[in-house]
Amino acid sequence: MSIVLKDGLNGGDLVGADAGIHTTVAASDTIQTNLRKVVYAYATLSSDPILAVSNVTIEVPDQIANPGKLTIKTWKATGAGDTTPIAATTFSKSVHWIAFGR
Repeated sequence: MSIVLKDGLNGGDLVGADAGIHTTVAASDTIQTNLRKVVYAYATLSSDPILAVSNVTIEVPDQIANPGKLTIKTWKATGAGDTTPIAATTFSKSVHWIAFGR
């Protein structure tokens, strides 16, 4: 059985997906997927948030300059009384990610 998702932004079909678990090594890590072009991606922490790593975001960079790549960013609260996010300084956290594209 095949699943074809429609890409409403670019008028084409999404014909592929890739997923994995990434262990962070910095506050901003670049991942090479098995896709030629990433259109959409999602990430979540594999464990409960802690003060040192409370959030994760995923960015799809320009796919002409960075084909098939994603950027996973981890964040922490500024402090116990200030939840303003800043770049994480604790690493080795597992992040589950999935990307859709061509």
